[in-house]
Formats: sequence, C-alpha cells, structure tokens
Amino acid sequence: MLSQLPVELIQQIFYYADTPSYLQAAYSCRRLYEAAAGCREVVIHHLEETPGSTLLADPLETKELWLLLRQRAAKLLYGADARASRTLHIAEGRAIDPRACAITTSGNVNLALAFKGDGIVRTYFTRNGLLFPRGVLRPPYDQPGRIEILRVAFASDNSVAVLHRFIPEIETNEDDMHHPFIRQALQSPPEPELYVVHYETDSSEDHLTVYSLTDHDEYEPLALAVANKYKFAISWQHSHDSSVHEVVLYDGIPDAQAEENSVTCLRYVSNVIADEGGDIPANVNNAARRSHASFHPRPWSAVSHMTFNDRDSQLLYYHTGCTVYDHYQSLDNGTLSMVSRLRHNYSWSWLTPQLILTFSIGIPFAALHATQDIPRISNNNTNVTVCDWKYLAFGLGRDRLNQSIYPCILRAEARCRAVNCGHVVNLDRGRRLTDWKVVARLRHYPEETVATNSVGCIVATSPNGNRIAVANWKTVYIWALEPEVLIEENATGFYPDSSKLREDLKVINLDPIVLQLDAVCFKLSFTTREDELLAVTDRGLMYWDIGPGGTGARMTRSLDLDGRGGTWVQSDRV
Repeated sequence: MLSQLPVELIQQIFYYADTPSYLQAAYSCRRLYEAAAGCREVVIHHLEETPGSTLLADPLETKELWLLLRQRAAKLLYGADARASRTLHIAEGRAIDPRACAITTSGNVNLALAFKGDGIVRTYFTRNGLLFPRGVLRPPYDQPGRIEILRVAFASDNSVAVLHRFIPEIETNEDDMHHPFIRQALQSPPEPELYVVHYETDSSEDHLTVYSLTDHDEYEPLALAVANKYKFAISWQHSHDSSVHEVVLYDGIPDAQAEENSVTCLRYVSNVIADEGGDIPANVNNAARRSHASFHPRPWSAVSHMTFNDRDSQLLYYHTGCTVYDHYQSLDNGTLSMVSRLRHNYSWSWLTPQLILTFSIGIPFAALHATQDIPRISNNNTNVTVCDWKYLAFGLGRDRLNQSIYPCILRAEARCRAVNCGHVVNLDRGRRLTDWKVVARLRHYPEETVATNSVGCIVATSPNGNRIAVANWKTVYIWALEPEVLIEENATGFYPDSSKLREDLKVINLDPIVLQLDAVCFKLSFTTREDELLAVTDRGLMYWDIGPGGTGARMTRSLDLDGRGGTWVQSDRV
C-alpha cells in the first residue's frame, strides 16, 4: 500500500506521477493528503506542469500554492470523471423516443421530449439538474386515430415544430358491421397522413400553424429543420428504395385572415433542393434546368440530420454516422431561386510540417474581436481603423494515405474595416472562412469505434467554449480548454512545454475525462453553465454535473408529465 511507505518515498512517487493521479491519490487518505500537500517542491513541480498562469508568486506559502493547484485542477476537470454527479430522469411505464426528441442550448424552453406510442410532446426548461414543465404540445384536432411523433425541432426563435404521422381509425358499431361497404373499408385501412405543426412556446396564447404534407406518400422523413413558422426543410427517403432520397424546402404562404385563429392551416410551396444524385435546380422557376453538385469526394447519401445556420441563410447536412456536417447549401435571403449548389465541407490544414490533413470543420464555438488602427498602404501618415476577428472551431481531420482520424481545434481569422463591422459576435459566419490552422489536438478520441454504430459521434460545446464534449454510443469524452489562449496560439505560455504535440510546434495536446453513461446517447448539449451536460439516451434524460461540487451520486427521478412534480425513485453513491 502506498500509504504504508515512508513519507519521503511517497513524495518522490508523487513528484513523478501525472497531476490527476497525484491529486486523486492525495484524497484517498489523510496520510497521503499530508504528504502531497505538505511538500513545497512537489506542489510547485505540478503547478509548473499544469496549464495556467506562469507568474507564480514566490512568497506564497505551501498551503496557498496547494490551493492554487486545486483551483487549476478543478478548472481543467482533473478527477471530474470520478466526482461527476448524474441524475437520470425517466418516465415510468413509458419508453422515450430519443431520435424524435429535441434539445437546444438557450431559451425559455430548451428540451422537448417524445415517447413511443404517445402523440403528445412535452417541453421543459432545465436548471441545476431539475426539469421544469413548460407545456404540453397536443395535436390540433380531436378525431379517432393514432398519432406517431416522428421528429421534433427547435427554431431560432425558440418555437417548436412537430412532424407527426396521423393514422385515422374508422368508428363503427355492430349494426354497421353488416354493411358490405363498412366491412370493405375496415379491410382497407385509410392512408396515414403527415403533418408539421408549429407551436409558439414563448407566447402567452396558444397559437398553432399546421401544414398537411401530401406530396411524399411513399417516402419516410429522416430529418426536420425549422427556421420559423413559415420555413422548414425535410429530408425524405423512399420507403421501398433507400437509394432514392431528397431534401425538400417548404415555404408557407402567409394568410393574415386565417392566422387570426388559434389554429391556422396554411398552404405552402415545396421545392426539391437536393436529390440522391446531388442535383439541384439551377433555377427553381425553371425546374427543367439542372446543375450537378461539385466537390463530392464520395457519393451523396441520405441526410439523417440537418439544421439552419447563419440567420437561416444556409442548410447544413449530416449523414448517418457523421460527426461534423458533410455538406451545406446557401439560401440567399431564403430565396428559392437563389439556392446554391450542394457543397462539401472540407478544408486543408497542416498538423505538422510533414502531415497535411483534409478537415471537416464545424461551426465556430468561440471568437475574439479587437479594433486597431493600422497605417494606410497609400499614405503612411494616416491610419485606418480595422476590426480583427479570430475564430475557434472543432474539426475532424483525415489522412488520405492511411485514413487515420485526427480530431483538432483550429483557428481562423478575418479582418474588415471598422465602419463595416457590426462589432457583434456571430459564430455562424465564421463557417465561411477557409484558411484554418491547427492549434490543438484532442487526444483519445474514439476514432476506432465511430464507424461501428449508426449514431456516430455527437459534438457539444459549452456556452463560453471552455468545454468540448463528444458522445460516442455509451461514452462521453470531455476536454477542458482555454479558448482565448488557443486563439492566440499559447502566446502567454499558459500551456507548458509538456503539453505541446512537439517541441518545435505550437500545437497543444489536450486530454479528456471520460463518462460512462450505461445508455446509448442520441442527443447531447451543455446547459447555460459550463459544467452541466444534458444527454438524451435510450434510458431517459441524463443530467451530468462535472463541476468541482460533484459528489459522484447516481440518482434517478421520475419525469413530471402532468404538472404535479417529479419524484425521486432511487439515489446511490458511486
């Protein structure tokens, strides 16, 4: 046992241990704690090996240095995998439909849950691990039949759209059964009907907008994306031929008189903007003209997830098993006649001087903005005021020679004249940049198991960009980082030399903590806090607290489905 060794030998072992192991051992018993916290040389050594400010005040006492080390360790999530607390929210007697649920990072409503065999969607607001009911989204009609929730999606204004299938039922009595027409009708059940219903969640009045989808009877919907109550997109796949698929953009036709009612049924204009061949209309006003999509290193497959981006001016497409969106289209001002070609999301960047990778780069999760005066090129006696923008994004690189995967953090920058700058951060626009540079590598990424499941990896970033989480099947990997330091390529020396990929490079290695969910993760998101995670799984909704206040508890709570409040089902400590 380590605790039975002489103190001097224990401290020598602590000196050469990695910092997370050193801190974890220190809290295992009092004798090890005193040995770990009482040796100034060991504490200073681990402070120097831990990312943080390089300006250490020598006059600090050993106990103050120990406290500083603990503070840094908590910020870097050292030991968080052991102390993380989990609350599992379940609906007793019901099975959650994780593919149909929706989750978002902001708004008065940030969670919409659907259950198998239930035609109702329930919305919640999450805070501190608790779920507060916000509403019950019921279908806008009352007639015999069965409702199947297919997809739920949030719009940018926090409203919710529900795509569902309604299967009518014929009501009969015993006398009707003797009629031949009734018997024939029962033998040939009515065709299912598909609807998109839009709910205004932030309004004090219930107002529903309904669209009846009648043009894809032989197709199954795979994905739903919503811009607002007048614009949405659906990915369709043929029921009998999976190689036939397309993305359709729907534009509702406003009707001021009809929209005065609590339930509005609107007509729409639908247009195929991408089919299985990657073809789109060159001009949707002349559907006979087609142009082939460019930049396709592999066949265009069915879209399993999509989302609007950059104030609804773009559509981003994900495919089965895809981590970062593979393709995108621009919808200039939402005008159908200006839909761009289908484009592939890729960029080249060097990991080392000997290794160049092809990257799929996600939407930036952090940005810095600075204004400065620079000399005019034509006249050095006068200055021009410019704004510098620097972005940070998650990217997945691939070596085309051996197909190895390299998950990285990349930076890009742009400059504009101050008079043309809105001085407001818009992370979505950072996607348009093309010159990206690797600043960090995410180690221990689950690259070997990604291709073995249909869900793929799910990426989530915290509100301030200090955490990146990647869910892969039943495991979540979380990396802690300092966005401002990485954007400036570690100019302050925040990350020690031991964190570098190579001594001659500025690329930083980042190590994750690992959470075992014991359930398959389908949706993942941070809350408004940096250390709180929500995961929609096949067992229910999971809330994780990975902050320093975690106790390692494993609790189960029943969901509040009818406004009476949830109850604790089980509470355990790890």
